[in-house]
Amino acid sequence: MVTQKKGSLFPYTPTGLALAVALHAGIALTAEQTGIWYGFSVNLQEGLHAFFLLLLVGAYLLAVYRMQHGYTPSIQQVILVLALSVAPYFLNFLTKSSDVYNYMAYAEISQHASPYLQGPASLGPGNPIWHGVWDQWRPYPSPYGPLWMGIVVLIGKLHAGLVTQFFIFKFLGVAMFASVAALLGRWRPRTLALLVILNPILIIELIGDAHNDGLFVVLILLALIPFGNSAFSGLSFGLSIATKHISVVLSPLFLAVYAREKKFRELLFASGSALVALVLMYALLWVGPRMFEGLLVMGRQFYVNPIFFPQKLFLGIIRTVQPDMPLHAALQLAVVIGTSIAIVCIGWLTWLVWKGRLELPVAAFYVFCAVICFALQWVQPWYLTWPLVLTPFMKTKHAYRAVFALTVGWFIMIYTVY
Repeated sequence: MVTQKKGSLFPYTPTGLALAVALHAGIALTAEQTGIWYGFSVNLQEGLHAFFLLLLVGAYLLAVYRMQHGYTPSIQQVILVLALSVAPYFLNFLTKSSDVYNYMAYAEISQHASPYLQGPASLGPGNPIWHGVWDQWRPYPSPYGPLWMGIVVLIGKLHAGLVTQFFIFKFLGVAMFASVAALLGRWRPRTLALLVILNPILIIELIGDAHNDGLFVVLILLALIPFGNSAFSGLSFGLSIATKHISVVLSPLFLAVYAREKKFRELLFASGSALVALVLMYALLWVGPRMFEGLLVMGRQFYVNPIFFPQKLFLGIIRTVQPDMPLHAALQLAVVIGTSIAIVCIGWLTWLVWKGRLELPVAAFYVFCAVICFALQWVQPWYLTWPLVLTPFMKTKHAYRAVFALTVGWFIMIYTVY
C-alpha cells in the first residue's frame, strides 16, 4: 500500500468527510421539490443545487483517485459518512425524479381497481398524488413488472396516509442500498466495493428518489454472485425480469455459461426456477392481456424525437440523407439501427462468455451499457445504476475507469438529457 502524507488524504480528513456530508445535505435541501419551501428563489435553488452536486461529484472522484493510489478508508469512516449522508435524503422529499408519486398513485388505485387497468389520471385532480405525477404519465396504466407492482399493491392495502406511504418507499430505497452494500462488501474487494457504495449515483437515485431500480439491481447481483447455485440464480433472475423486463437481455449470457461448461442439468434448474418465479408473479396480479397495455403504450410513446445521443445522431443522418422521409418512419429507422447495434454487441459479448474470455458479471456490465447507449430512446440518469453495481467485478484498472465514466456521464445527463 502506498504511503501518503497526512495532508494528501483529503477528502478522507475530518474536514473532507464533513464537507461530503454537508454537500449531501445541501443537495437534499435545494432539491426541486423542497428548495422553494426553504425560501430559495427558483434561480437560487437551481444554482445552489447544481453547485453542490458538482462539488460532490468532484469530491467523490478525488476520493476514488486516493483509493486508486493506495488509500482505503476505514469501515468506521465509511459507516459514519454514509449514515450522515443518507439521513437528509431519507428525511427530505425527492431530489430530482417524481417516480415515487407514480408508485403512490398505483398504490391508491389498487385499493379499488387494478393499476394494470387504470392510470393515475383516474384519481382526479382532487387527489394530492395526482399533482405529483408527470402529466404525460397520468393516462397510462402501470408499465412496471408484477414483482414491484405486488409490493406497491401491498402498500396500497395498508390504507396508510400519503406521508406514511412516501416514507415506506424511502425505507425500501434505504433497504435496497444497504443490500447492495452488503452483497458487494461480502463478495468483492473492499476498495472496489466502495467505488459503488460511496458513489453519489447510488445514494441519490436509490434513497434520494427511491427508484425501484434499487430492487432491480439487488436481484441482478443475487443472480450473478452465487452462480454455483443454479436454482437460486435462476430464481433471482426471474424475479429481476418480473421487476424490470429489461434484464431479459442478459439471458444469452447465462445460456452461454451453461453451454460452455456443459451443465445442462443446472441450466434446466435455473431456467425452471426463473420461469416459475415469472409465471407466479404474473399469475398473482393477472387481469388478462391488458396487463401488458401500460408497457406497450409507454413503448409506443417513445417513438418521438429521441433525446439520447446515438439515436439522435442516427435520426439526424437519416433526415439529411432522406429529407422527404416522414418523421415517424425516420424515427423507426433510427430505433432499428440503434437496436441492431445493441443486438450485435450482445451477440459478441455472448460469444466472449462462451469462449471463456469474459466473466459473466463483466459481460452483463457491457450488455447494460450497450442497451442504454443504443437501444433506448429515452435514457434516465438512474438507469446507470444497472452497470454501476457491476463495476466491482471488473479488473481493478477497468473498474476505476468505468466508475469515472459513469459518474461523469450521470452528472452530464442530469443537466442535459433529463
